[in-house]
Amino acid sequence: MIAPFDLAPSRFDGTAPGGPPPGGIRMVALGDSLTEGLGDPVPGGGWRGWAALLAAGLRPEPGAVELRNLAVSGALTGDVLRRQLPAARGLRPQVAAVVVGANDTLRGGYDIRAISASLDAVLAALGAQGATLLTACLPDPGRMLGLPGPLARPLAGCTA
Repeated sequence: MIAPFDLAPSRFDGTAPGGPPPGGIRMVALGDSLTEGLGDPVPGGGWRGWAALLAAGLRPEPGAVELRNLAVSGALTGDVLRRQLPAARGLRPQVAAVVVGANDTLRGGYDIRAISASLDAVLAALGAQGATLLTACLPDPGRMLGLPGPLARPLAGCTA
């Protein structure tokens, strides 16, 4: 059983360099609804998601991990590059988690080269600042999410 996670607002807002608590970690999460936590509600409203669970597991002491989840439902890889990355860079994270791309596969103009270039640019920029990078690939999104064939087929090619 997972203990409730306190989703109190982050103590950093990107307007000042600040820093994590002594011995603590500053983490940012970038991506789409999967990273935002859509579908994983918390009592009292809002979403939790894997990024919050990961942040809570990095250090058990209260307040030892400062998480800023910049993910937005519906985001494409290009959106992460243009909108979320500048905010993330301003926060100077020690850990940066980036999981995005499923929405890109559902668009008619799906271009794996453009998506890869955007993702590479996001990871390179965060890595150049010294952030430890975390990303993930969904095993088979169509099967995992139980999507009907027309939606599952385009996603199946993304896991190879």
